[in-house]
Amino acid sequence: MTLIPGRILMTAAIASLALVLSAIPIFTGGTPAAEESFVRLVHGVSDAGPVDIYVDGRLAVIGAPFASVTDPLPITDGDHQIIVVPTGASTDIALVNSVVSIPVGVTEEIAIVGGGGVVTAVMFPVNSENLDEDRARIRIIHTSPDIGPLDPAVAGGDAIFPTVDYLYSTDYAEVPAGIYPMELRYAGTTTPAAVLPELLLAPGTVNDIYVIGQGWDGTLQTLQVQTDVTVLPRTGRVAAIRSGTCGSPGDRLADEWVVLDARGERLGGGGDDTASSMHQVPLTLETLIGQPTILTVRTTSGSGDNLCAPISGQYTDDGALILALRDGGMGPLVGIATISVGVEDPESVDVAVYVIGKSGEVPQLEPTAIPGS
Repeated sequence: MTLIPGRILMTAAIASLALVLSAIPIFTGGTPAAEESFVRLVHGVSDAGPVDIYVDGRLAVIGAPFASVTDPLPITDGDHQIIVVPTGASTDIALVNSVVSIPVGVTEEIAIVGGGGVVTAVMFPVNSENLDEDRARIRIIHTSPDIGPLDPAVAGGDAIFPTVDYLYSTDYAEVPAGIYPMELRYAGTTTPAAVLPELLLAPGTVNDIYVIGQGWDGTLQTLQVQTDVTVLPRTGRVAAIRSGTCGSPGDRLADEWVVLDARGERLGGGGDDTASSMHQVPLTLETLIGQPTILTVRTTSGSGDNLCAPISGQYTDDGALILALRDGGMGPLVGIATISVGVEDPESVDVAVYVIGKSGEVPQLEPTAIPGS
C-alpha cells in the first residue's frame, strides 16, 4: 500500500494578498456514477475562524466553522476559481485564491489546512467506484501541521495503514461495512494522538478520515467525510447440504451459504461467467458419507434446487472428495465442488464450490429445517 500526496493548490500568509495559482488537471482513480462533477470544502484550520467560500466570484458558503465540511457542490468540469476568506472579509484578502481544473464526472475534496498564519489548500480526489452492498471504503488523510507522522491502527492492535505524513493520504482500503475501533498513533509509538472508539463505516459509503487542527492549541481531532456511491446488489447462488438424493432431496443438515459471482477483471479475451465460494460446514465427513447426502446449489428463492451432486466418490491424494454438479443431478456438468476434513476444525468439513453460468441476484437464505421436526 502506498501513500498519496494531496495536490497542493496554494500556501499563503493569512494577512497577505493571495496569488492566483492554476492547478494541473488532477488524476481521479474512481469511476463516477454520473457525468456531473462535485466539490466539497473541508475547513481544518483551527485558528482561522469561520470562513466564506466563493466559487467563480459567487458566494457559495457563508460562515463555515472549523472542523466542518460543505455538502457536495455541483460544478461543471473545467477551470474554476475558489476563494476562501474569513467570514465577512473582502476577497482582496483571502486565505486561499486558486484556479482549479475539475475533470468531468468526479468528486473532489479541497481541504483548507494549516495554522500559525500559514494556510494550505490541498485537493484529494474521491474514489467513487461502485461498492458491493455490504462493503465500505476508507482512507486516512493527514492535515495537522504540528504533530508529525501518524500510524493508523486498530485500537489496541496492529497498524492497518502505513505511516502517513502531513499533507498525504493513505490508499483506500475496501472493508466490510460495520463499526471499527481505531486510533491514530504518533509514528513508531503506541501513544494515540486521536482515538475513534466507534467509527461507523456504513454500507455503500466512501469514508475520508481527516486529521485536522493542531496539537499545541488542543484542537487536534478527526473529521469523517462520507460520500455515498452506487451499491451493486450481490449476484450469485445459494448452496446447501441436504439429506436424501438428487431425485428425492430431504432436509437441510446445516445453514445455507452464498456462492458469489466473480466480479474481477476478465483476462485472456473473456471466458465464461463463474461463481465460487469457500465455506466451512459444521458436519463431519463421516456423517456425510455415512448416509445419503447431497450438495445443492440454487438460483431462485423457495425449495427448488437447480444444481445437485451426491456426496460420494473416491478420495483424491489430498483426502478430498470431488463432486460433479449437474442440473437436477442428471444434466450436463456445470460445476464442481470439493469436500474435505476441515483444516481449522476436524469436526467440520471445508466445502469449495465452483459453478459456470450467469446468476441473478442472490436469493434469500432460508432457515435450516430440523430433521424429524
